[in-house]
Formats: sequence, structure tokens, C-alpha cells
Amino acid sequence: MRTVTPIAAVLALSGCAAPPTADPPAGESVAIPSEPAILEADTERMAETRTPLAGRNEKPISRSANTPPPPAERVGRYMETTATPDPGQMDLLSVVVRVTFPETVTTVGEAVRWLLIRSGYRLLPGDPAVRHLFRRPLPEVHRQIGPVPLRTALAVLAGEGFRLREDPVRRTIKYAWED
Repeated sequence: MRTVTPIAAVLALSGCAAPPTADPPAGESVAIPSEPAILEADTERMAETRTPLAGRNEKPISRSANTPPPPAERVGRYMETTATPDPGQMDLLSVVVRVTFPETVTTVGEAVRWLLIRSGYRLLPGDPAVRHLFRRPLPEVHRQIGPVPLRTALAVLAGEGFRLREDPVRRTIKYAWED
């Protein structure tokens, strides 16, 4: 037969203990509601004070009846997102890139063309100084670039002596030699 130690008995009974409650005065009855009563005003107040986890374009839904809702897509019970493109989708050269050039890319010109492959832009021929730059070997420090905007990566490859010129209508870029 097992015996219960005093410590085990105290630990077992300590979880069952409840703090004493005050008894109602003698002669009075206490009504216990069958369901908790929640006022409608309390429900609205609770819904308005909820703070959803908001993303970049997400904001809490406005409950004001006087304001027309902006064009948006509902993404949850209390969240909506505006139908706006990312900045990189509007300005293609502002997209952030991180690139490690493969060993087959050996010149500055090849590196520039490599960066432009999926950008939507193409490179226009430049003056003789630019063509000379493009034939130069790619510096080892430029083998890894980023994370930086594509515009900055293209400027880094050319260096300080050249200025990047872009034509967003034709989606072309060109380097110009600065005196």
C-alpha cells in the first residue's frame, strides 16, 4: 500500500483551493444570469478598438458611415489593402537587386548587360570612352553588389567618371562621360 506524503498532499490540494467569497446578506437572493449580457454599444466599441496586424498597404477598415470607402480589396475581417503597385513596379530602376556575377562575366559591359537582362531596359551604345569602359575587366570588388536599387548598381559599375542617363519612355539607359 502506498502512503501519501504530506508534501504531495499539500501540492495536490493547493490547485483545488479557491479564494473565499463574500456571502450575500441574509434574506437576499442573488440572481445568476444564464448568459453574459453584452450591450450592442460595447460590441461596436470593442470592434473599433481592435488593432489588426497591418502590412505595407494594409489599414484598419473605417467604420464611419459618412466616408465613402476607397477602392480596396478586403483581405480579412477587419483588414483591407489598397490596390496600388509596389514602387519597383512603377519605377523599374528602383527595384532592389542583389547580384553575384558568374565567372563567365568578365568585363564591365558584360556586367551591365547581365543586370539589365530582366529589368525591361536595354543599353544604348555610347561614345568611345564608354565603349572603352565596357571593355575593361570587371573589378573583383564589383563581383557582388547589393542589396541596392538597380539604378545604383548600374552607377557603381561605371564609376564616378560616367553618368547614367535613362529614358523611361523608351526604357533605355546610356552612360555619358563626364569631363
